[in-house]
Amino acid sequence: MARLWMDDAETAPLPPWTNPAYLSAVDEIYHDRWAAEKLLRIRWLERSIRHFWPQGHPTRIIHVAGTNGKGSTCRLLEAGLSLAGPAGAMTNPHLFDYAERCSVGGVALSHDQVARLWTKVLRPHSLDRAEEGLERALSFAEAGLLMALHAFDEASACWGVVETGVGGRYAPSMALDPACCVLTNVGRDHPQTLGHQLWQRALEKAGIAREGLPLFTAATGQALDMVRRVADHVGAPLTVVDEDAVQLVREEAADWEGEDSQRGGRPGHAWCNLALALAVIRHLEPGLETARLLPRLLQVSALPGRFWQPKPHVVADVAHNADKVAALAGHLKLRFPGRSLVLVVGISRDRPLAETLAPLVPSARLVILSSASYAGRNPFALEEECHSAFPDLPTEVVEDPARAVERAELVRAPEELVVVTGSAYTLDQAFNPDPLMKRMNAEYGRRGGNH
Repeated sequence: MARLWMDDAETAPLPPWTNPAYLSAVDEIYHDRWAAEKLLRIRWLERSIRHFWPQGHPTRIIHVAGTNGKGSTCRLLEAGLSLAGPAGAMTNPHLFDYAERCSVGGVALSHDQVARLWTKVLRPHSLDRAEEGLERALSFAEAGLLMALHAFDEASACWGVVETGVGGRYAPSMALDPACCVLTNVGRDHPQTLGHQLWQRALEKAGIAREGLPLFTAATGQALDMVRRVADHVGAPLTVVDEDAVQLVREEAADWEGEDSQRGGRPGHAWCNLALALAVIRHLEPGLETARLLPRLLQVSALPGRFWQPKPHVVADVAHNADKVAALAGHLKLRFPGRSLVLVVGISRDRPLAETLAPLVPSARLVILSSASYAGRNPFALEEECHSAFPDLPTEVVEDPARAVERAELVRAPEELVVVTGSAYTLDQAFNPDPLMKRMNAEYGRRGGNH
């Protein structure tokens, strides 16, 4: 089997002389052109924000980064802060529909609003920028962020929660002027861009910290050590939501949920997200009473594609790295103890199948390898990798995700679950009810280049 990510170097304490500012400086010197391009785009986006809001954006922004739980934490913050006034959230990626990426009061933008904001506001601005050079046109991420800011403004939102994409310190969302920053955790994701070592990924994600602004995190171990050092260096007051804080929230929730099935089905990572969001909201809006706030948070539904059951015997989850798949495996054991699985798996980019799939393998009877519509790995190559890593695990290849799910339902035993995972793009092509958006999503990035 391929080497597991978590090795001794990732569990050992950082050397006492670790200086995050020096490491960041050397990193930029070593990758000067790459860093300069990222920083320039952030500068251009700052100018775009000032173009639309010369006096500053009227919505108070919360900037959220991390490996896992970012989207769920954003939705929890949106729901809780809505008790103090209108609140919105921008998350990514979407599952079926681009409009899923931005919501106000938990309601996604309408198709009409997306079309209007793009056609009347953002497209003209993008073309104005492009007149100075085509590379200055708004990127996919920049357009989405500006659209969310306009939606927040139109709704007179008091709070807007913005999820960064990959990384932190070089993300387009660094162009924002937030009131607060949140780092959910640091795990195993995007080694080619964020670094193979845990401390590298922590340095990257903790780079969202700003001087004087509160920073909240549920990071642990070596990652937390690096986060502390970054926060100390930039002068960001740090609040750590640890296991004791999570347990306190569980005890508080028992007063509202009791021992019902919802509480019994809430996995550990969901409690961590809840505790983190609660700590942030209590800091920002201390006047909100627990009697109003906690029941609201406990009722927030999962994001699309997160432990979703389109049928009683089918579970679909966008988990696409080893940490997220491990969380999925734990949730399956909690909700469906002892059930055997038929897996339908597609994987994007260069993610290794063995490390991604390992947490589910002990419960799997069969793996059906399928495709992912964007940057998907060849399912026949995935099958070879699966045979090498798990020689006793039967496999099949069905390239079309929808047909792969049909095949899994056909061959499953009555007591078995079909679990579809590995890539949001696989879930989209398997379950999207809108054939037009399904086709648009499948062709993302194929018309003119690099987003």
